[in-house]
Amino acid sequence: MEILIDFATGYNEMITIGEGITAFPNTKLTRTGRDDNDRGKFKGSRCKAIFAVLETDQIRFWLNGEDPSSSAGHLMQVGDDLTLRNIYDIENFRATRVTADATLSVSYKF
Repeated sequence: MEILIDFATGYNEMITIGEGITAFPNTKLTRTGRDDNDRGKFKGSRCKAIFAVLETDQIRFWLNGEDPSSSAGHLMQVGDDLTLRNIYDIENFRATRVTADATLSVSYKF
């Protein structure tokens, strides 16, 4: 497990990966306001990396903007982690569940 310590965490969230297609929300990819934790120094910054861990059930994902299906895409198992250091991959991440809704814990790094 590679936890990104060379970037500051801007946001954390739990994302539900359901029957449809899920992407990282654009609202989390740019720091828009002051936060007591960072004293505003990352305001306006773009996300440089994400660190995510799959908490429940399996998902499949692609990093090129194409929609995965329950049988096509990179398979992620419960407990697997994913580190993306490229804004193209972050913006083009698309995921779907395999059998039941899954939860992905995500840290957006700035």
